[in-house]
Amino acid sequence: MPVLDVLRKDTHKIIGNRSFSDDKDIVKKLGKLCVKYYQLNKMGTVIKHIPGHGCSTLDSHKKLPKVN
Repeated sequence: MPVLDVLRKDTHKIIGNRSFSDDKDIVKKLGKLCVKYYQLNKMGTVIKHIPGHGCSTLDSHKKLPKVN
């Protein structure tokens, strides 16, 4: 399932095609729709990657990134 990270061109590409977009407004709208329909179907949701893997220059699966 796509994550709510916003793709950014100068950061690590670990998110790849799992992000909805490089446009934060599109990510926001599609994320809200996903949560709405998951909840209507009695499926739990969780937000992860806060403040965002898309802001990191490192893959957090391999090293501890620092995001300012």
